[in-house]
Amino acid sequence: THSTNVRFLSWEPAPSLKLAVHEPTMAIEKRSKPFHDQVDTSKTDSSPILCEMSGLSNEVMASILQNCTDDGNSDVVSIDLYRKMGSQNAKKLSIVAAPSLLKYAAEGLLPLDLLRWYKLAQPEKSFGLCETNYPSRPVEKWTAVKSIAKRGKTTTELVKYEREFDAKESSDFYQKLMNRPSAFEASIDKSSGRLIIRMNPVVAGHQAAAHLVRGRGLSEEFVRSIDVSYSLSELSRMGEPKTKEFHVPNSDAFEETTVDGMELPLYSRQAKALTRMRDIEAGKVDFNEEERSEHTLNGIGWGPF
Repeated sequence: THSTNVRFLSWEPAPSLKLAVHEPTMAIEKRSKPFHDQVDTSKTDSSPILCEMSGLSNEVMASILQNCTDDGNSDVVSIDLYRKMGSQNAKKLSIVAAPSLLKYAAEGLLPLDLLRWYKLAQPEKSFGLCETNYPSRPVEKWTAVKSIAKRGKTTTELVKYEREFDAKESSDFYQKLMNRPSAFEASIDKSSGRLIIRMNPVVAGHQAAAHLVRGRGLSEEFVRSIDVSYSLSELSRMGEPKTKEFHVPNSDAFEETTVDGMELPLYSRQAKALTRMRDIEAGKVDFNEEERSEHTLNGIGWGPF
């Protein structure tokens, strides 16, 4: 048989020993002014402060800025979250700041409400037409390329068209894409030990509106009539967009159009569909068109669109 030896310890109370719980050194600074009141659509580079975290130690700041460019002459150092070292910096930011910032947002302490839409005023350069936020693509050119195809004794000349772009224009376009503003900016103020998060919803507004207004020959008045809004959300709470039940429209409610000179008359459903198509061409059928541009604060999981 197996045996087990047990030794019972006799604990003696020690009231002199106390458990010390240290207060967290890092804290979120509450903003007094609503975020939306600080957004200035007249300035492309207007990025109001969304939130600040103070109390960062020198060791924590050094860890976050390990892969960032710091010339030592500036107290405020930007954190690259989207380019070469973006993934590594985002991982460190998620460890140091994400838990506190997400908890802060969940408690409703941010200077704006999550999932609420805020309308932006039209800037002097209408939304969608700003080359800084949404540079124009190079002009495409189509070149005819001829070739000879032989099949047996038959020779056929084939012509196919290839799309080409100017190399210089393409290079300039790429540089503009790389240098366009980001919807989020993160930086460290070494002098005060603070992490600063900024958000520029104007960037998302320009990029979304560009798909609606460019290349359509719209008047300036119509372009300025477009409504542009932004909303801040956590990726885990975004889910599927709220949409109404979708119905496929038909032409049953339209009158029949008579077409003269046809050998065979149109069926009733064809004549009604023709009436509807003519109304669409005449601008009598209205519909709403919506475009979204989503941006993510890497390492935290926030996104305006």
